[in-house]
Amino acid sequence: KQRVCIARALLARPEIIVADEPTSALDVSVQAEIVQLLKDTIAEREMTMVFISHDLAIVQAMCSSVYIFKDGRIEDFGPTEFIFSRSDNPYTRALINARPPRFTC
Repeated sequence: KQRVCIARALLARPEIIVADEPTSALDVSVQAEIVQLLKDTIAEREMTMVFISHDLAIVQAMCSSVYIFKDGRIEDFGPTEFIFSRSDNPYTRALINARPPRFTC
């Protein structure tokens, strides 16, 4: 189902796509396929994607920059590597320390 939704969204060849929880409720192997499909498509078409997710491991694997929201407001933002390794924001650190192990493709 996710692949069909992604294909439909890409038919119009948009410059930007918003992916809201595209991997939620999927088993790990299907998640990996969807993540790889999105990464390949974004690179191939040189497009921008807004990737909305609660799964920080997938966010870390997918995104070049990250915005952390708290109560509907931006709490922290920056390049993914910085946010996950060096952010000194207490809320960001608490989220990162509470997450499951890193997702790999």
